[in-house]
Amino acid sequence: MGDSSTDSFSLKTAFEERKQMKRDELVAVFDQWAKDGKYEKDMSFIGNKGVDIVTRAASDHFSTNKDVVSVIDIAAGTGLASQALLKLGFSIIDGIDPSQGMKDEAMKKNIYRDYVVDFVDGHKTVLETDKYDCSVVSGGFSQSLMPCNALYEITRIVKPEFFNEVELCI
Repeated sequence: MGDSSTDSFSLKTAFEERKQMKRDELVAVFDQWAKDGKYEKDMSFIGNKGVDIVTRAASDHFSTNKDVVSVIDIAAGTGLASQALLKLGFSIIDGIDPSQGMKDEAMKKNIYRDYVVDFVDGHKTVLETDKYDCSVVSGGFSQSLMPCNALYEITRIVKPEFFNEVELCI
């Protein structure tokens, strides 16, 4: 993503660079970006309102018994959204992201019950059908990441009775 220091990070430039990349190139960029906390520094610098929006929506909808609500954090990255969910009382959290580097950083935080390295792009992942009560996606639908048909996979893995929660928390 160009120079990943906070004083020169440009979201617009990062998005433009992504348009030209193949999937494996994009994953390599995210793997590198995750190292040494660069991704989290950049997100802190530019602000990450998406995390606040999706975690607040999940918390508002599941106002009680959050400790028994199973959540899948899609495009989980280093776990920023899941950290916020944990602070809000959620404790059953899994993640999925195509970047091993992001997973490596996320797993240092001891947030996740499970974390799968895979794209959510419409193909059937290893995640079980109807396993989750809620899904959250913060930033995953941005430029060149998750296509709209990822919604098919999201609705497959979230319990049918909680389909509206999928809409609320994306």
